[in-house]
Amino acid sequence: MKLSICTDVMGNLSFTDMLDKCVELGVEGIEMTGGGWSRAPHFRADELLEDKGLLKAKLKEIEARGLEIAALNCSANPLDPGEMGKRHRKEMEQTIRLAGEIGVKTIVTMSGLPEAAPGDSVPNWFVYTKSWPDEMPERDRYQWEDRAFPLWHDLVKLAREVGVERYALENFSAMLVWNPETLFRLRNEVGPAVGMNLDPSHLFWKGADPIASARALGNAIHHCHGKDTRIERDLPMSTACSNSRTSPTSPTAPGITSPSAPAMTCSGGRNSSRSSGWSATTVGSASRWKTSPCRPMPASNPRSRRCRQRSAADRQGGRLSRRPPRSNQPGHYYGHMFYKVDRIEWSAPCTFPCGLTPGISRTRGSM
Repeated sequence: MKLSICTDVMGNLSFTDMLDKCVELGVEGIEMTGGGWSRAPHFRADELLEDKGLLKAKLKEIEARGLEIAALNCSANPLDPGEMGKRHRKEMEQTIRLAGEIGVKTIVTMSGLPEAAPGDSVPNWFVYTKSWPDEMPERDRYQWEDRAFPLWHDLVKLAREVGVERYALENFSAMLVWNPETLFRLRNEVGPAVGMNLDPSHLFWKGADPIASARALGNAIHHCHGKDTRIERDLPMSTACSNSRTSPTSPTAPGITSPSAPAMTCSGGRNSSRSSGWSATTVGSASRWKTSPCRPMPASNPRSRRCRQRSAADRQGGRLSRRPPRSNQPGHYYGHMFYKVDRIEWSAPCTFPCGLTPGISRTRGSM
């Protein structure tokens, strides 16, 4: 197993300072962004394709430190119906061509999310029953067959031409591909070059089981990300997300659980993530780059404190209490990610039973 880090989380550092920090952290690889939603602070694809001298110099700096490029990243929505979609697709293709030129075999990206019907101007994420009302099947068909399939056939063809071997699509929200079922729907159409960038943090807040998802995906896991997620307690169940119901005839959909399944547990008023799910992300991976098992959070950790008793003002207004990160608290490096914690919590007494049902999760860090 090898560990890499997505360098966008050190976007405030120069390229060489970022590389030195990676060496200091002890990682073996780096994942750099080429465009998309990222400003691509260290390895912008369009600039490097135009300036071969700059590209050669940056590659020399990476090699001198004994680092490897694990993947190039272009997290984007190439299916957006507006100008952003056109720009994102162009930058994705530039990132793919750059990867082919320097021998990088993995592109980390997203599937994209289109509009629901011709003429719509806003992407539309369907996570509810697609068989009813009557207009839903056509909207679902349009998104996949008219919009997503043609794009991804073209991207797979481009990857084959330039020597890129795999796409790792992050199971992010508001994307057509966000769980095993939707990944296989695309993969079965365009081929095994498309796989998952498995990020268990997204699965936690969606109410899914990362271990079951990893087993369902098998060798369709092309890359892994890892970062922290907190399930917010004491929020109404009306906020539970991503309960996409599957019809009996739908292709493979294991790994998706009911939103009532606990994604986190409570013990003595403390929240802790079920860390065993992380080791399962290494099962059947087609890539050498995987996340490391996540260490359990000790009860003494200041991030894992008991709920505070609500004040009278809290009871009346149900306000949100924001706790800023400590200025002397270092970034926490788990597996693939480097991040700082900044949570929004409800001020509420611990009167609920263990076995929380997921509500809203707020995460901060690199995607």
